Amino acid sequence: MENGNRPPLRAGAHVRFVDERGRGRPALVTAVWREPGREDDQFAAVNLVIVSPDERRIDPYGRAIERRTCVVHHSRAAVPTGFWSYEEESIREIFATPLTH
Repeated sequence: MENGNRPPLRAGAHVRFVDERGRGRPALVTAVWREPGREDDQFAAVNLVIVSPDERRIDPYGRAIERRTCVVHHSRAAVPTGFWSYEEESIREIFATPLTH
């Protein structure tokens, strides 16, 4: 995947996490893990922070957060959930695209 006009993927980037139920949820990247020699984002795994969708989950700072580690890009995912994508990538197109790894 070409990054095009996107800034490099790094901590602080805003992406979408598709959870175990197939719901796209806004997420914040906290770390980026790249394969040696690979700079393109589709080969990056990321750590994410996601605001809990359960409004009843509250902690002293507000709505509780969830963390996910080593989350792969949708193009590298072995299953159709539990991956990250850029917000402008259509979930409908993602699910219609065959896995290519």
